[in-house]
Amino acid sequence: MCLNSSKFNITFNQRNIYMTDKLNGNSKVNNIFGIVNISKEFDCVKTEKILNKLIEINDAFRINIIEENNEPYQFVNDYKYEKLDIIEVSKKDNVDKIIKDFSDDVIDINDKKLYRIKIINIENEKGIVLLKLHHVISDAWSFSKIAEQFIEIYENNDISEENKMSFYDY
Repeated sequence: MCLNSSKFNITFNQRNIYMTDKLNGNSKVNNIFGIVNISKEFDCVKTEKILNKLIEINDAFRINIIEENNEPYQFVNDYKYEKLDIIEVSKKDNVDKIIKDFSDDVIDINDKKLYRIKIINIENEKGIVLLKLHHVISDAWSFSKIAEQFIEIYENNDISEENKMSFYDY
């Protein structure tokens, strides 16, 4: 079944998050942010491919919230490979400002993408993956599972279908 061919009702929890966003306006309160540090043998190309695979196999990344007759619904976009934002820095550069700017950026519930990803490459030796998800598509537990998937795939070079997580399973 092609998931994006139909709209789905949002869950009770999603409705609460949706209403919070509508009442409070654009706020970081519903954004979940995390960092994955890769301390040796960093490979930007490999990192981008793995992150794209996670976007492909975790349909929550591809959820959009739409309104029809003032009622919110969700649908899942088809997967398309995404060229991710990669920032090249030297060891002398201060990455704290990059991280702060990224964490301060707010994901609006009406955005086409309800996630943000940025890769920081520190002289091809170390890397940092910045990941932010809107709470309407992920909770802290799901976020941690995505981080675990990334680390497992990066370390083991194994992208298997058993890693697939569907939002609709939860």
